Amino acid sequence: MLNKNWQISGDSIALDSINIPTEVHLALAAAGLIPDPFMAGAEKELQWISRSQWVWETEFTAEKSLFNGNFIELVLKELILMLMFISMMNCCLRQIICSETGAFQ
Repeated sequence: MLNKNWQISGDSIALDSINIPTEVHLALAAAGLIPDPFMAGAEKELQWISRSQWVWETEFTAEKSLFNGNFIELVLKELILMLMFISMMNCCLRQIICSETGAFQ
């Protein structure tokens, strides 16, 4: 399983030993670098995170037998679910900002 020992880097920040599924806001909060992103009003302070580029990396060893064929298929089962979660979280955070600034009125 490739859900352990990920590294996230971006905006002069590097985090090691990240377990997925997660997303950047939650990883930064768990490392104590930002406040809880779900606290009221936190999004204004944390907007820089969504404007930054983040790189997710991991390393793994593949069994030698995998290289006997013409190709290797790497299936990332939870990637789509994680992307959907991130999209939903960003949407919710945008709604909070709009409601706080009166954009919905």
